[in-house]
Amino acid sequence: EFLMSKESNVTLDDVNLPKSTVDKIRKHMITAPFTSESIESVGHVLLFGAPGTGKTFLSSAIAGELKSATCFSLSYYEIKNESIVRELFSQAEQRKPTLVFLDDIEVFSNSKDDVENRITSEFLRQLERLKVTNGSDVLVVGMTNKPWKLDPSILQWFQHRIEIPLPDEDNRCEIFKTELDHAKVSLSEEQLLELGRKTSGFTGSDIVIVVRDALMEPIRTVQKATHYMKVQENTKWTPCLPDAPGAVEMTWTDVQADELLEPTVTFADLRKSLSNCRPSVDVDYLKLYAQFLQKASNASA
Repeated sequence: EFLMSKESNVTLDDVNLPKSTVDKIRKHMITAPFTSESIESVGHVLLFGAPGTGKTFLSSAIAGELKSATCFSLSYYEIKNESIVRELFSQAEQRKPTLVFLDDIEVFSNSKDDVENRITSEFLRQLERLKVTNGSDVLVVGMTNKPWKLDPSILQWFQHRIEIPLPDEDNRCEIFKTELDHAKVSLSEEQLLELGRKTSGFTGSDIVIVVRDALMEPIRTVQKATHYMKVQENTKWTPCLPDAPGAVEMTWTDVQADELLEPTVTFADLRKSLSNCRPSVDVDYLKLYAQFLQKASNASA
């Protein structure tokens, strides 16, 4: 039930991440585990980053690159007992080469009762068994928003730790461009650059929220308008100011659906939405995140 579809058309080319991050992903999750080129590089992988940085989408992109491998994806919260862990690893070994994405992996370090303790113990037992049987063609990818909560007994199994960072200015511009292209909204290069500059600290999900809010602005304009005017050779009604030439006092409920022309989304709409949105990642989170990065850096020094 945790099998990922092999029909995905998403690949790493569709992911907005720094090239250095994508290179690490290719090396440790695509090239080394499933070829004989670099057996020394094989090892389980930890993907960590703030909520909304696209780890779930990234897992789909990685699966899209690995057409010859079997991919599983589940969250810790979908594991109700230790038998699910055993069955997962059994299926993974039967279908290898296999990649297992395991989200919310930090919760393995926070066992609160007997059931959760057994789940964690079984998970560690399966990782140990893979090591003993040289199961390098079964790769486990742990994903977490809170890497500092990982117990050393869990963390030690993930030799390769890849940060999925907040998007930099170039990546933010690309995310805006991608989302606006999907909505058939065109902006100038200068306007895109301004949006990129003004969204420091935003995640990819935050930017999607800004765009979606802006896309709602024409609908809000239609609903609030008190006057409309005829356009497109008098075949359509569109909202206008009361003093506009040809303005007629009416509301959107007076207009036939096929005669209504919604205003297009403008750069001003995006600016307005941006003024109402804030980054979802707060200062306290960033402080804990920075401490983890510092600790990881010291450990590898």
